[in-house]
Amino acid sequence: MQRLEQALFNLVSNAMKFTSRGELVRIALAVAEENHDRYAIISVQDFGMGIPPEQLEQIFDRNYRYDRPGVEKGIEGNGLGLAICREIIQAHGGTVRAESDDKTGSIFYVSLPCIVNEGK
Repeated sequence: MQRLEQALFNLVSNAMKFTSRGELVRIALAVAEENHDRYAIISVQDFGMGIPPEQLEQIFDRNYRYDRPGVEKGIEGNGLGLAICREIIQAHGGTVRAESDDKTGSIFYVSLPCIVNEGK
């Protein structure tokens, strides 16, 4: 569970880093059902500069950093946070994906299988 907390902390931390000053970061939780399996869907949304569509898959690669032209430099990071998030989430049987545009920012979706403890 501690590793999942780390993954979610990384996503929220990134959202806060890339959100425009004074804007909110939105975090939501929902439950979805597919083929009789239940999944927790966690979304983390920022309202920042967005990520070009052609780079959305690369953001999960180790050491990848997107430096957008014309955007102030100095945002700290080494390009490992999202790669670590993906590895942790996949180790727990889940997935992570991102959607983004330059008008509304980015939203990251984490899907994790719900574990039902029948005996309690």
